[in-house]
Amino acid sequence: MGSIGLDTLREAKKYIFRDVPSTYWAAQSIATMTQQNLISGYSDGTFRPDKPLTREEAASLFSKLINEPSTVMISSTFSDITSDRWSALAIEAVARKNIISGYGDNTYRPEQFMSRQEFAVVADNYLHYLGYETQDPTILDNIAYSDQKFVASWAQDAVRELASLHFLHYNPRNLFNPEKYITRAEATEITYRMTQGDTGKAFKDTLMKQKTEAAADALIVRTFGKNYDFRQHGVKYWKGDTLWVAFANADDAKEYGAAIAFATDKSDLRHLRLTTGPLTQAAIDDMQTDAAYAYHQALADGTILDVYPNTAVKQLVIVVNHLPEAVKKDLAKRFPDVQFISEATRDSLSK
Repeated sequence: MGSIGLDTLREAKKYIFRDVPSTYWAAQSIATMTQQNLISGYSDGTFRPDKPLTREEAASLFSKLINEPSTVMISSTFSDITSDRWSALAIEAVARKNIISGYGDNTYRPEQFMSRQEFAVVADNYLHYLGYETQDPTILDNIAYSDQKFVASWAQDAVRELASLHFLHYNPRNLFNPEKYITRAEATEITYRMTQGDTGKAFKDTLMKQKTEAAADALIVRTFGKNYDFRQHGVKYWKGDTLWVAFANADDAKEYGAAIAFATDKSDLRHLRLTTGPLTQAAIDDMQTDAAYAYHQALADGTILDVYPNTAVKQLVIVVNHLPEAVKKDLAKRFPDVQFISEATRDSLSK
């Protein structure tokens, strides 16, 4: 076995803490987040995972997540924060972004421990700072820990939203313990889930789609005016990580394409593609309602998995989990503008 360089060993040692064994439940998140310099341990080689997180440690963590360039602080927003405090710049950064707020007496109280519900609000503020929009607020009503009624009114939505996004471990039989101090390990695990792994990737995908759709809609308004009802003129739909904007009128498509070309900030338009086709969202909605009803009548236990226009935007594709040949032929006769395909067929076509 070849020898390992001294520099490599020193580098690896920075992410190994003597109080965080490999079997510790948050070992992976602690190692990853410290390696990315988003949170750090102590000079004695410990991480102190069960120690409560202070408000200034939370500010440091989220200021590193927003990755804002360091600036010189002339004066602090808070009466108890001086420019020579190690966390001063971080506190100012998150306060300016409305991620963490101070108190009514103009203090920040940096060494005060943060409760679990307070941290949930801060984490949720961070998600919305990134541009995330709550997709369906009614879904949050179905999420409730066994002690949900003890969560403060100002933290209810934040706790439920983090649980719905799988950033909190959620089971309705579990306690959330809203007033209990959040530990350094718990805070690291939550932010790890928000930024890394499967849950982080899923969130980034959702955020990308939300921002792309918002940018596409804003460009439609700027191009055609507020009274332009896009549902009557075209359709937007996702295929993979691409948002297709299809116009029924070729002149509208040209005008929108020119607007894209003149856009100075294309960061949220990079996943957008433009096309034309006769179908509009209004027509698709009617077709989808009638066809879905007919499918349910034919197969009461069948499930519709996806709906989107075909490549030419001339036909509606409805993906279902179960599609006997006889039912497929009957539906094809009744709905010539709708193509029913099974989940297996879709998967084979996408390969």
